[in-house]
Amino acid sequence: MIEILIADDHPLIREGIKGILKKCQDIIVKKEVDNGIDVIKELKKEHYDILLLDISLPKRNGLEVLEEIKKRNINIKVLILSIHKNKEYIIRTFELGALGYITKESFGDELIKAIRYVYSSEKYIPLNIAEEIVNFVEYKYNIQKNLSNRELQVLINIAIGKSIKEIANELILSEKTISTYRNRILKKLNLKNNAEIIYYAIKNKLINI
Repeated sequence: MIEILIADDHPLIREGIKGILKKCQDIIVKKEVDNGIDVIKELKKEHYDILLLDISLPKRNGLEVLEEIKKRNINIKVLILSIHKNKEYIIRTFELGALGYITKESFGDELIKAIRYVYSSEKYIPLNIAEEIVNFVEYKYNIQKNLSNRELQVLINIAIGKSIKEIANELILSEKTISTYRNRILKKLNLKNNAEIIYYAIKNKLINI
C-alpha cells in the first residue's frame, strides 16, 4: 500500500486529489495538512511513502519544506503538485530532492502515473515541461543561482506586479522583511528598481508573458 501525505492549503484541491486516488486500491491518503510547518511535524512522527507537496504553502513554502527534509535527512519521496510552471522553480525542486513535478492541470491518470513512478524511485516530469526545462538549462548557471529560495520567490512576485504589501500578506511576513529581500535582490543582481527586476525576470524567462 502506497501511503500518501497531501500538503496543500486549498481544501478543494485536497478533495480532488482524494477523489482521484479513491479508485486506486494500492494508494491511500493517510493524512492531509495545509501549511509547511505541519508537513515537517507530520513527517517527524508518522511514516509516509510519498509527500504530495504544493509550492505555495503558508508558514513555510514548498521549497523551504524540501530544504528542511533534506537537512533532517527525512526518508520521504516527494512529488510536487503545483500551479507554477516557472522553470527555475521546477529545477530547484529537483535540486532539493523532489522526484517528480506535475501541474494541477494534470489531475487524473497522470497524477496516478506520477505517484507510481515516484514510489518506484523514478523521476517523473510531463513531456511538455521536460522539453521546456531542456531549453532552459542554459539559464541554470546564471547569476540568479546566488539568490536564496525566498529571494527568488520575492523576485518573481515583484516581477508579476505584486506590491510589497501583497507579497508580505501572501508569505505571512512583514512588509519590512519583504523590503529587505528586495534590497538584497537588487544588490545581488546589480539592479536599480522594480522595472529592472521585471526586465531581468522576462529576459531570463523567470516569468511567462
